[in-house]
Amino acid sequence: MLKRMKIRAKILLAVMSVLVLSLMSVTMITYANIINITGHSEEVNNEMAADAVSSTEDALIEQAYSFLSVVANEQSKMANAVLENISLNVRLIEGAVLDIYSNPQSFTGREIVRPRDAVEEVYNSTWQLAERFRVTDEILGEVNMLSNLLVVMPALANDPNILELYVGMASGIFYLYTEMTFDNPSYDPRERPWYIDAIQNPDRVIFTEVYEDAWGTGMVLTAAKAITGEDGNLIGVAGLDIQLDTLKELVLSTRVVDTGYVFIIDKYGTYIVHPDMGSDGFKHFQDDEDVVFADGLRRMINGEQGFVEEETEDGVMYLAFSPLSVADWTVGVIVPENEILSSKYSLSIHMDDIIEKASEEMGLMFGVFVRELAATSIISVLIILVIGIFISRVISGPIQELARGVTLFGGGDFENRIEVKGADEIGALAGVFNQMADNIVKNMEEIEDAATERERLNGELRIAAQIQNDMLPDVSEKLANHSCIDVYASVDPALEMGGDLYDIFFIDEQRRKLCEVVADVSGKGMPAAMFMVMTKTLIRNYMFSGYSPADSLRKANNRLCEDNPTNMFVTIVVSITDLDTGECQYAQAGHNPVAYCPAGGEFNYIETERTTPLGFFEDNEYPLISSILAPGDKRFQYTDGITEALDENDAEWGEGALLAVLNDNRHMSCSEIAAKVRQAIVDHRGSAEQSDDITMLVTEYTAFGR
Repeated sequence: MLKRMKIRAKILLAVMSVLVLSLMSVTMITYANIINITGHSEEVNNEMAADAVSSTEDALIEQAYSFLSVVANEQSKMANAVLENISLNVRLIEGAVLDIYSNPQSFTGREIVRPRDAVEEVYNSTWQLAERFRVTDEILGEVNMLSNLLVVMPALANDPNILELYVGMASGIFYLYTEMTFDNPSYDPRERPWYIDAIQNPDRVIFTEVYEDAWGTGMVLTAAKAITGEDGNLIGVAGLDIQLDTLKELVLSTRVVDTGYVFIIDKYGTYIVHPDMGSDGFKHFQDDEDVVFADGLRRMINGEQGFVEEETEDGVMYLAFSPLSVADWTVGVIVPENEILSSKYSLSIHMDDIIEKASEEMGLMFGVFVRELAATSIISVLIILVIGIFISRVISGPIQELARGVTLFGGGDFENRIEVKGADEIGALAGVFNQMADNIVKNMEEIEDAATERERLNGELRIAAQIQNDMLPDVSEKLANHSCIDVYASVDPALEMGGDLYDIFFIDEQRRKLCEVVADVSGKGMPAAMFMVMTKTLIRNYMFSGYSPADSLRKANNRLCEDNPTNMFVTIVVSITDLDTGECQYAQAGHNPVAYCPAGGEFNYIETERTTPLGFFEDNEYPLISSILAPGDKRFQYTDGITEALDENDAEWGEGALLAVLNDNRHMSCSEIAAKVRQAIVDHRGSAEQSDDITMLVTEYTAFGR
């Protein structure tokens, strides 16, 4: 019978059964126990009052502990954020110095003056040397390199927390960037505490104790970092002086109840931020008479985290503290207990009145309750019937609406949505269905848009790939009727469009001076293809104009740097060989070394100076290397897709492995050598995908002369 009933009838039957049985049970139980409840009411009220006051006090203290700990932790995080930004600025100065000292040829020097020539209230780049030292050519050369720091210093000086930026060198030079004039002939940075502390902790940025600086500006704090070269030797120390006003405002603006406050103390016991600090600023906590929380402050100096309380003349005080991770500082929060427990005293005053009124009202309510209980039971049955009918309709109606909406959507009406009228599970289910329908429609639109975008990108890649293929010359056609040279060249792109190129062409009408180019452009797709076209065109134009490979690279680099909004770059090697005399000149810009094998000998890499790729910095110089080739000599030029080929474990193949394969097959022809290298790369990769383009240009000079 129940199976044939509609859901509305089932709901009505269930509601009526549960409510009627519940009403009968409640009526009997209530009447039986009402007398006992009345007898114990006064005793219970008194116990509840006492427990409420006690529980409130315990709860407020527990909440105070949690609240103060959270405030201390959050203030610690905010202070850390300020100091981390300061640390980053110091490391930026360190990185700039390392870059200048590692690549001195890339920096030409900038204007720098002595302090006596600096302009007041204007940021100046100055230097000085302690008067007991003599200014030499070596010192002046190092000053010229340091002057290039003017590139990064203005951006760092915009930080409102920074007073001045400087670098103290191991040679005794002191470089300073500030708007204040500082001319102290006896000043030696190597004797300053910030310099000494930094070199004793070379792996991190240090923050000094508060001190009065040599500029006469008052009490400051210095952040410093030791600068060491690749050989591990000390170059100097980068430093900056910190203006703490921003940190003070950030900390002291935090309000903790009425009279509570936040402060910061360092590992030396010096207050960095405190609401009672006067114009003189910083002082040690042990200088205070009758200092409160002495043990807690010592724990803060030791970098601990915790919560303590102490009895004072003004009552019990609470202290929560949390250390910083960037500097050896600790944040503390102090609040008096009486402010935390003020609501407890208010509760105790009103509790007696509440108990007295409750006792009087309970006696009156009992008489009324007995008389009304019988009438209420009869009326409740009728109300339950009405409520049951209403509930059954309320529950079954949305279910029917949900079923109708699902049917319409499943039939193809994708615009249909179910009207959500409630916040219960059925309403939630309707909302989920509507969200699912919206997602389905949205996904259908996104799939269509993605297909259109994919087709556009594929078209761009096909065009870029065609551009690359058109740029690669036919070696056999270029070298027709030249029996004195054998050349094999290939590009195996990792994707549809690669970033590598090779070029080979004669720069004279007699077709006796052969130019070879191998390059690797950053990026993929159409931007890389256009950058490749520009690079190839520039190199060809300069080589046809009679420039050497080195001059061609220099001029091409300057041209690429003029208009390079996407910061693309290209590594490249360019050579020119006279097929009559065997004279060969070549230059490279940030490219892999050329492997050279003399006739009857073995392949080895030609070591050259470290250079920068084209497109980074203007006015770079590229060394020109000259040699005389003999019949039987071979050269192997390539891109990093060969030596950096990865296997399943992301291990690179390496230059050593390439050299071994070249020497094992050095007696073979150019095309055979290339095939052996390609197969060795495939064997190394295993099941891993090709991760980068692979380009090879193999040349053997079989004879010279016409």
